[in-house]
Amino acid sequence: MEAIVYGKKFKKDQFPKIITCPHEMVALLIADRFTRLTGKPQAVIVHVNVGTQALGCVVHNTSAAYCPYMHWLQDAKKQRQIIRTRKNIKQMISRAMQPVYLTAGREKAISPTALLENGVEMIATLLVHAQRPLIIVGHSGRDHQALPALVDLVDMMPGLRVLDCLGSDVSFSFTHPAFLGLGIGAHKAIPTADFILVVHAAVPWIPYINASKTYRTDTTTAFRQLQSYIASNKGFTPILASAEYLNRGAATKNAYHKRLAALALAATDLKNLLALINSYYLGRCLHTPGHLVNCSAGGLGWSGGATLGVKLASDYLIDGNSKGKFICEIVGNRTYIFDAPETVYWIARQYYLATLTIVLSNNKWNVSRNSLELVYPAGLELQVNNLNLNISFSPTPDYAGIAKAAAGHHAWAGVAGNTEQFEQLLPQAVESMKKGVLTVLKIRLSKSWQAAELVSQL
Repeated sequence: MEAIVYGKKFKKDQFPKIITCPHEMVALLIADRFTRLTGKPQAVIVHVNVGTQALGCVVHNTSAAYCPYMHWLQDAKKQRQIIRTRKNIKQMISRAMQPVYLTAGREKAISPTALLENGVEMIATLLVHAQRPLIIVGHSGRDHQALPALVDLVDMMPGLRVLDCLGSDVSFSFTHPAFLGLGIGAHKAIPTADFILVVHAAVPWIPYINASKTYRTDTTTAFRQLQSYIASNKGFTPILASAEYLNRGAATKNAYHKRLAALALAATDLKNLLALINSYYLGRCLHTPGHLVNCSAGGLGWSGGATLGVKLASDYLIDGNSKGKFICEIVGNRTYIFDAPETVYWIARQYYLATLTIVLSNNKWNVSRNSLELVYPAGLELQVNNLNLNISFSPTPDYAGIAKAAAGHHAWAGVAGNTEQFEQLLPQAVESMKKGVLTVLKIRLSKSWQAAELVSQL
């Protein structure tokens, strides 16, 4: 703390901005998302071993998302043996920031690495001659130049399709006819494809299939190399212009529009547990790199801190507080609790980070019931309600009130219990956020508040 005061007083232009975070997990989430959007390294200081444990699942999420993460742990029993004086602190930090310290195998190199010439030739040839080619992407959209490069490559090859195996970044335009959507774990296009190019995806499908060739390269550079090679190869020109290719391209567009129609139909069947299509509709608005920041792993409670990190980064990129992009978090009630909201919204108020949070409150951990009924479609759970399954959130917390209290009541908080209230409150929430006021809107999903859900059936 002495060093912090010294830095603020005597090295104002050289000293990093410090943000106080009452919860370690939220701190790392903010740093993670800020780094992803800006490319600027961040530091999180935690209280030795106990602080490290409080980082929890965020360490896993950060690692799984290929966000370079360095952990400098002081052994609680031997701290003085690690740092005997202040003289070696700078050297240790400097060494830790060197790329050689980041030993994980899939980080992007400091300078773009081109695909080997024989790799370009082989991949391009296989793509052109394949009848059912498929590209699977995962994290390639982290580089915002990779998406337009991939679109250019796909546009010159009618019938080439793209599948996103994760949905962590906008790796391909959701509105492009070649896009097959999200296929987490499996997709029907995989077993029928005669050539699959996997780009920056760790385990794109289950069961895992060993690749015949593996290359380490910069994704944007590789896409441009493939596009250039195919365009300059005169032998490929008649193939790409053939009736077979043109028919294949038309079939791909037709299949895309049929898929959208099927999703629209599925949206009308609210009882179908398999028709989880809300994210697809949101995805139809996603075609710009950086417009989606999703979790890359299973650690819940990430979105609150992540939202603050994105807001900080957005403001930083245009050099001003509260001048960045409109940031909206849509979260379920279960994950909202895991977010440590009392920490998230205190930080938001303290550092003037105005965002809009929409909490979808179904008064239960509904994903647990959905998973159960998929495995046991005729099980005993059909005879009881959520209270008996111990997944009820009744009495439900005042989620918007929690946020407002944490922000010292300097926040807009609302609750919508029906469609009419939602249509009335949403414009107010949006306008409040645009004025720089922290905003939280809770939406009560009506069925969960029926009397039958609040009384034991055993």
